[in-house]
Amino acid sequence: MDTLILICRFYVIFVAASGFLFGQLFFANFDWPATIAGVFGLLSGVLSGNFVTNSRARSYVVILFCLASVVGVAFDAYNYYAHLDIPGSYYAWFMIGPFCLCLLLIAWKVSVNKSSTKSLRRVFSSLRQTPGWFKFGMLELIPGIRDLPNKSKTFLIIFAVILVMLFNLYDAGFFAQ
Repeated sequence: MDTLILICRFYVIFVAASGFLFGQLFFANFDWPATIAGVFGLLSGVLSGNFVTNSRARSYVVILFCLASVVGVAFDAYNYYAHLDIPGSYYAWFMIGPFCLCLLLIAWKVSVNKSSTKSLRRVFSSLRQTPGWFKFGMLELIPGIRDLPNKSKTFLIIFAVILVMLFNLYDAGFFAQ
């Protein structure tokens, strides 16, 4: 797990520095959401080393920086699709998706390693004790989902994945005449 977090840290630092910050300098286009995503992503990647578990304040700062960077990415994507969406030019989700995932993994790792986050650990441990052959994790936090049988939960997940795939195919123009 530590190797995965180390890879995530390097990826976050690389994408924040080269994609968000250097991209603005290269194209001479200043954008607040991209700056927020880049600066806070760079800081969270640099500050999320092993020393972060020594101080509660540092761990909260890293978690806050990770979440601020994800919010910056969300606003940057909104700005792109609202103002800059040109046919054939898509937002770089192949790079930004793993960037957001790595930020969330870093925030999760920092939060799980702190003894001050016992309440968060209790939530995850209560989800692991769900009866059945398949554990649904965070899906169990949706009200009423625990009352469904496991097959219904599985079909709900499969339906959501198929729906997202069909939407992406439609967006790519696969169904166009």
